[in-house]
Amino acid sequence: MRSASMVNRVTSRCWMGVVVLVLNGLSPHAGGAQVPLALRPPQSGMGPRLTVRPTVEPIPVQAHGRLHLVYELLLASFDSRELRVDKLEVFPDRSRRPLASYNSSELARVLFRAGDTLGAPNPHQIAVGTHVIAYMWVALDSAAQAPSSLSHRLTIVAVEGAREDTTSLETVSVPVSRDLPVVIGPPLRGGPWFANNAPSNDSRHRRVLIPFGGELRLSQRFAFDLVRYRGDSSGLPDPATYGSEVLAVADARVAEVIDGIPENWAPPQRPASRDARAVPMTPATARGNVVVLELAPRKFAHFAHLQPGSIRVKQGDRVRRGQVLGLLGNSGNSTGPHLHFQVSDTLGTSGHGLPFVFDAFEVFAIAPQRPDWRAHVVWFPPGTGKRRNEMPLHRWAIRFP
Repeated sequence: MRSASMVNRVTSRCWMGVVVLVLNGLSPHAGGAQVPLALRPPQSGMGPRLTVRPTVEPIPVQAHGRLHLVYELLLASFDSRELRVDKLEVFPDRSRRPLASYNSSELARVLFRAGDTLGAPNPHQIAVGTHVIAYMWVALDSAAQAPSSLSHRLTIVAVEGAREDTTSLETVSVPVSRDLPVVIGPPLRGGPWFANNAPSNDSRHRRVLIPFGGELRLSQRFAFDLVRYRGDSSGLPDPATYGSEVLAVADARVAEVIDGIPENWAPPQRPASRDARAVPMTPATARGNVVVLELAPRKFAHFAHLQPGSIRVKQGDRVRRGQVLGLLGNSGNSTGPHLHFQVSDTLGTSGHGLPFVFDAFEVFAIAPQRPDWRAHVVWFPPGTGKRRNEMPLHRWAIRFP
């Protein structure tokens, strides 16, 4: 049996970008049972037992004239006390000047509990034995060169009754990927198209983090839904959206095709409920009718919710950029006709979402995420919103050439 000194020794290590508190040994318990130290009252002066682990190496991507780094941090508590995150800072390389800093009030838009997509009260509080996810979106000046790595400093408060112990916790660097976003053409013709649930730290797609094979994956990290609206006060989709031709965004190989899933409804019909679905939602049906193109090794473009019977390609086909793949529909987990588009590193929904840029498009309006958005739309005069090799963002109205 280990000595008492070994039982009570706690070693703090940093390994592969993870702050790990390693507990050596178990403590004897009445009756001969052994209880892990993480379940016992903390020793005086001991720092918080917290691990900080990144889910991916961020790939820099240009959008809105800035360089964006998008990734997640999993904060897991092994402490017997409640922990509170009061501050989170992001540093480039070995610099001590932060790229981004979030205080306790700002953390409400960054920290979410597992399974929470809308925001729970006090997300910066980590209960005993639980974890939270920090959804990181760091925007740099467009002229700035992407750092080779990122490190993080967290101000953690351990709460035990009326006592609060504050600790500054620093993580080992997270590498920034040297990969480049894939450059693609338009998935639809012309416009105007409204990019809903598009890349943003507030997008619903941003929160769809799921475990697969023992790891956390977010295939919809940069996904968006393209839809046309009527332009009136109804806020309803333009019926002309339905049946629009969906186009190959590059010369590619057809890697996957799913067809035969019925529409939830089709214009001019309107459902009795937004939750109406033609079939039960499962991993096999959620995407509806879908075409997946392999653009390059481990880079797959997904076109989801297509009309049944409209798909004009089959698995294994070679397609050319601009070739019609099928028609925009309303199948699968969809509340109305739209095209769900994303790029990820695998087929299906088990991969990591990858950033991409369109070689050309024009933004003519940006609608803010607020109840009275109609009164605060930012309009771009004709010809001033042209973009090249950038990624559209959430609630942008765009046209393709």
